[in-house]
Amino acid sequence: MSGYDHIPVEFSEWVIRLLEGSITDEQFAQLDYEMEHNEAALIHYFEFISTYAGLTDLGQASPVPTVLFDEKDEPLSPEELFDFFKPAHPIKLEAGKASSIYSDSNKSEEEKKRQIEDYARQQLEAFLAREHRANQEPQFQNAGWDFSLIIDNVTKASKWLGRKSVRVTKAAAVYLAVLLFILLSLHFYKTFTPYEIATLNTSLNARFAGNQNLVSGERLTKRKAPLLLQTGLIEIIFDRGAKVLLEAPAMFQLKSADRIILHTGQLFAFVPNYAQGFTVETPNSRIVDRGTEFGVRVEQNGTSDLHLFTGKATLTSDSGSRAGRTLTLTAGQAKRVDASGYVKDIPIKKQEFVRHFYSETGFIWRGQRLCLADIAGKGNGLGTGQTNVYVDPIEGYKDSLYCSGKGNEYHPLAANPFIDGLFIPDGSKKQIVSSHAHEFANCPKTNGECYATAGANPIQGVWATNMRNGIIQFAGQDYGNREHPCIVMHANLGITFDLSAIRAMCPDIKMTRFVSQFGIADFEETAGCNADFWVLIDGQVRESRRHITQKNVLIGVSVELSPFDRFLTLVTTDGEDIDRMGAYQRSYTCDWCVFVEPALLLETGDK
Repeated sequence: MSGYDHIPVEFSEWVIRLLEGSITDEQFAQLDYEMEHNEAALIHYFEFISTYAGLTDLGQASPVPTVLFDEKDEPLSPEELFDFFKPAHPIKLEAGKASSIYSDSNKSEEEKKRQIEDYARQQLEAFLAREHRANQEPQFQNAGWDFSLIIDNVTKASKWLGRKSVRVTKAAAVYLAVLLFILLSLHFYKTFTPYEIATLNTSLNARFAGNQNLVSGERLTKRKAPLLLQTGLIEIIFDRGAKVLLEAPAMFQLKSADRIILHTGQLFAFVPNYAQGFTVETPNSRIVDRGTEFGVRVEQNGTSDLHLFTGKATLTSDSGSRAGRTLTLTAGQAKRVDASGYVKDIPIKKQEFVRHFYSETGFIWRGQRLCLADIAGKGNGLGTGQTNVYVDPIEGYKDSLYCSGKGNEYHPLAANPFIDGLFIPDGSKKQIVSSHAHEFANCPKTNGECYATAGANPIQGVWATNMRNGIIQFAGQDYGNREHPCIVMHANLGITFDLSAIRAMCPDIKMTRFVSQFGIADFEETAGCNADFWVLIDGQVRESRRHITQKNVLIGVSVELSPFDRFLTLVTTDGEDIDRMGAYQRSYTCDWCVFVEPALLLETGDK
């Protein structure tokens, strides 16, 4: 055989396993890749098939292809052969699924003919059944031919022809030769001719080199030359179902309905189960997906990083003259392949890659939590808010640090689309906690007053006096900045976040849980504290901690959220102490309640 110089050492083993039906998904993907990209491997494959078919024992069980003969045992026309090799869905043979017939020298030619006819009919029925099942699946394949299936069917035909009589072989060999020529010609035509394989789903401030103007909804074709995304973000949906987000600057090529080459830059890929096998190639590696979410970054020096967030994937490094190394990665792993092909472990970066973006709102999500302190600071939860922001439960946003209002009425907050409203909690009468009239039935009685406005990331010492330092600190850690955000809610105070409005900002992202820590800050005052913390969903108590009397201690809270939960309410109350007039005599004295790093946990809604 010829062409061994650039063929993987495992190539012959893959071919044998393919013929025997024992090939694994990973081996099949590698074989398919070599067949499409390696001309020497393609030539070697056909030489191998010819030799394999010729050496097979005539008396041995062998699969008979249904592609060469019609119901009258007549050779199919070239048009019929042409149609057969263009199925709606690619099908890889499974071990033990191929039926067999036996060559018996004692049978008459008529009996042999009838046996072949019966077998062909059975195979045709099985093929149609597979096609019917496949047609029930999502239609994400491209309109072209699947070359791996073509090779598979021609392989079966080659094996079978090598075992039949001269009469049968001559009748079909001509068609097979013509078929191979047509199929290979079409394959190479397809390789060098642009055809549609994906759709540009959406973009944000995207600009391509060469004044290329691509708009949302535009169909994309296979590319000979790379595209250079100079600015912005784009989201591409491949015809076989994979979704890829690319972030500028990035140079890439679309190669097929399930393959992209990333030369430089970074991408995030979401691959549903029905699109498994999606492949990302880099200058020194190849990633084959097994139903995952992963990110890939390629540096100018050729270094490639793979970060696997869910599922599994195989990573094959290109080591130049040496055999490439193939690894299977699972969720939470990350690898780096340097320019020489050397692979090493690296820490996974969960917030490195853009996973969702929205051109209408400019919302860009990299896997972060949605910070409620940032939202209270007039932001979108991802760091766009201000620090040192104060909101009064009656008057709304204001510069004042203190609150003089009374009464437990609910006050909507029109100035922030993500905050429904605020209130001073007092269970002495019905307590409403949302614009939809949800009631906090368990609200305790309070003095009905609020001492200080709610502070979103207040600066340190802002509430300092000659009797307190105003430092918001727990276990030596300062809070009130972007790295360690907080909302200060001195009792009595309630704030309701509109989960529905937040979902509308990022509709493809799931809010799964509210998490935070809470405690009473120690401002080094002489009096003690006694306060309650509450977390409500649509007015119902999900978590609470009552009568906290120790300062400088944080308590964790985690509340699961469903897609139907509308409002999240955080409440602090005064612990029902006796309320007396005078300094440090009020029921809410020193109740400097703080929600530390309050956040909504998010995950992609594509799962």
